[in-house]
Amino acid sequence: MTQTTDGSYHCDRCNRTFENCTRRFIFSATVTDDTSTTWVSLFDEQARQLLGGDVTADDLNKRCFENYDTDYFDSVFAKAQFTDWIAKCKVKQEMVGDEQRVKSTIYSLQKMDYAAESRELLKALEAM
Repeated sequence: MTQTTDGSYHCDRCNRTFENCTRRFIFSATVTDDTSTTWVSLFDEQARQLLGGDVTADDLNKRCFENYDTDYFDSVFAKAQFTDWIAKCKVKQEMVGDEQRVKSTIYSLQKMDYAAESRELLKALEAM
């Protein structure tokens, strides 16, 4: 969707114009574990989960870009920094020009439950 000069939104895919639209998150982030750091893509459902669940892209746009509340924008993303998650990723190799690149997308996020994770690790050790 692209916003037109009269304030409506035009969809290039279906070639139609709409009075309003629902914004959705799509952004890149870095994830880090003990072994390395990598860039991942997040889409709306996982991005909302990461940012706290109650933040929508429409709300963030309205508050930050229409009301110019940049402190709120910074606080939403600062709250998500350095938090622990169990992420399931889809990783695929793509050709970009003449170069092969690895593209990672998070398709599932779960808050880290240290007690449950410890129990699973102990079970795995006992099975050995």
